[in-house]
Amino acid sequence: MEPAQPRGRPRNPALREGILAAARDEFLARGLDGASLEAIARAAGTSRVTIYSYFPSKEELFHASVNQVVVDAVVIAEDELERLPVAQQLTTLAKAFLDSIATPRAAAQIHALYQSSKKSPQASAAFYASGPQQILDVVERTLTRLASSGALNIPNIEFAAEQFVALVRGNEQMRALLSLPPARKARQRQAYVDSSVQLFISGYAP
Repeated sequence: MEPAQPRGRPRNPALREGILAAARDEFLARGLDGASLEAIARAAGTSRVTIYSYFPSKEELFHASVNQVVVDAVVIAEDELERLPVAQQLTTLAKAFLDSIATPRAAAQIHALYQSSKKSPQASAAFYASGPQQILDVVERTLTRLASSGALNIPNIEFAAEQFVALVRGNEQMRALLSLPPARKARQRQAYVDSSVQLFISGYAP
């Protein structure tokens, strides 16, 4: 691997976005190991050296171009969440989670990580920290707040957060990973989310 170049503030935001777009396409098509920085540079209309001036390593470029999609998908305004009824708070979290895992892009991202997980475990760790763990953290904070207010009776927040995520996930992520169409769309997906939220609330009712 070429030595990392000094990182300073990006000089050209448009070029940085172009590099990220080209990298995303290359990584999702070829995985972390198979992706070529030369190909990314050509597609972005720049050079390998310039890429290193923005991203010190191939792994960091992977994280910024591919994992960041997950990060953006699960950004939730928690201060606004607090003002909603309990069921609506959990529904908002459930929908954000499904949007981050049950899409063709998310499936392609996980495939790309799987191909490279043994050689580049740090990329998988970065994905988990920025995607699944971030969702769990938001769910845990929300459940802690709801339990403290007496809205729910939750003896073990960590267990409950993981149970909530697993309940909402259903089979949708597996279908996406197998390139199968979603089991539910629009109203049916909403009905499934609503049913999952109500089941969870019933299980932890005060």
